[in-house]
Amino acid sequence: METDRLGINKVNPVLKIILDTNFLMTPFNLDIDVISELNRIISQKYEIIIPLGIIKELKGLSNNPNLKIRKAAKLALEIAQRYKIVDLTDENGDMDESIVKFSKKEHCAVATNDQNLRRKLKSEGIPTIYVRQKSHLEMDGYL
Repeated sequence: METDRLGINKVNPVLKIILDTNFLMTPFNLDIDVISELNRIISQKYEIIIPLGIIKELKGLSNNPNLKIRKAAKLALEIAQRYKIVDLTDENGDMDESIVKFSKKEHCAVATNDQNLRRKLKSEGIPTIYVRQKSHLEMDGYL
């Protein structure tokens, strides 16, 4: 099987994209249609993956006393349930570290607005997708 530098099968190239919590809440905080934006910036087939830890985090945020956060978390949870949910938890329980390890192993891109996570991913050569100028998505790195 022939693959590119990310290990994506060239015959049936499906890019895996992990979405984190703040990225899932983007449509409600910034009024950005992230799926349309993903389609705009990614020219190949892709599969969205939601870490189980992100689902747990959204469930916790859905009980937040702040109405805006609570509402965004509930809506993000509804969207997240439509996609493949994967348990990435490793022995240390650090969600960011689990995302980095999984994305490196499985050749995934990661959609996040978290600056610290983006730095870690960039240092590992993992492509990231993030919100630019509160209006559109941009990608850092190569697929």
